[in-house]
Amino acid sequence: MIRAITAGLLTAAVSISAAAADTDDIFTLSVQTVPAGTGGQVAVTRAGFLDLITSQGGLVADDNFWSFFTFPEPPAEVVLVGFTQWSDREAMSAARDAVMSGPVAGAYMGSVEMQALVPLVTADGESFDLGAYVDDPNTVIEFAVRRPKDGQEDAFIAAREAFFAQVGEQPGNLFYREFVMPEGASELIGGDSNWTAVLIGWDSAASFQTALGALVQQPELGAFQATIDTLVYHATVPK
Repeated sequence: MIRAITAGLLTAAVSISAAAADTDDIFTLSVQTVPAGTGGQVAVTRAGFLDLITSQGGLVADDNFWSFFTFPEPPAEVVLVGFTQWSDREAMSAARDAVMSGPVAGAYMGSVEMQALVPLVTADGESFDLGAYVDDPNTVIEFAVRRPKDGQEDAFIAAREAFFAQVGEQPGNLFYREFVMPEGASELIGGDSNWTAVLIGWDSAASFQTALGALVQQPELGAFQATIDTLVYHATVPK
């Protein structure tokens, strides 16, 4: 499977101390839409880009997901969410040099519309293997990129912990994992920083929908939402 990676992301200033983390892995989260009527073209350009990406050293994992739910309205177009794992920032730079300046990458990037492109590391500095959860095609993965509203940093942390305590109690929850942007990095679409992300896994769409119905009835969700600005949110299934 393929993940959209742009030259800007691969050249982002990412500086995380190896001494402060158990892993040097860098992740890229991308969200892109497929314009109506261009599915065939995108399939062709993606195939060529796939060959280039999978040939790069340092590529640990590359997974794609289709969005089926977002908030407050369902997606008007086909939305593709990607989550790519590199062994370190040097591998990202090597991929930039080998791939992103060529016509194959340009053709693919020109065939989709990027909504978000964010470099991430695990918030706890420990390793993360998304592939361990997505072998089952029934798996649902939620991707959310958000950050505290100005002046709400402390409230954000407290509300997040309370909300995810509720998430973890829901039947079918596989995991929830927090990510932060590396020091010095910025989100490549808007040029903003300090975004945080969460990935939440469910064993099926039924579990996700049941949990959503339960969580919206709890005060913790509303309290958490009141503390955040959201860049993107999508519930997805593996491609």
